[in-house]
Amino acid sequence: MKRYVFVFLFLSFAGYAQVQFQTGSSGSVYDTNGYKYEPKWVRAQMKDHPEALKLYNVGRQKKTFGNVMFYTGIGLGLINLYQGTYGDNTYIDSNGYPMTKKVGPELAIIGGVLVLASIPVKLGYSKKIQQSIEEYNKGIAPAPESTVSMSIQATTNGLGVLVRF
Repeated sequence: MKRYVFVFLFLSFAGYAQVQFQTGSSGSVYDTNGYKYEPKWVRAQMKDHPEALKLYNVGRQKKTFGNVMFYTGIGLGLINLYQGTYGDNTYIDSNGYPMTKKVGPELAIIGGVLVLASIPVKLGYSKKIQQSIEEYNKGIAPAPESTVSMSIQATTNGLGVLVRF
């Protein structure tokens, strides 16, 4: 009897071996139940689908590059603001008088350019990830609908469990 139960459980779970993915608004990958997956696990699942894996990796690289550009730009702007506000901008000129040096806007301009350049990069990565998920889902069979039902049956001979699949 234990063998039959094991075979039944094994066959019912074997249909769910491959997971169909969905994407969220931020490029996150979810399954059909809404569980969020880590990029490392998604890459492991896509190893048999090289085109989908390539698109996914390009999307993740764009996300990383866009984040680096964005946060570097914000950091440069904050450094410039700090230098202008709290920096020691005084020096002694050749005549011995204290002078105040103004902080130039160079760092803030470079930071602003980096932030503006990161916008198209960050907008494009989620499309690449979505394309990779669509490519992956085309390559696998759709998940079968579960038709397993269990109920307790009472007859004149006794109680029993009825399993239909």
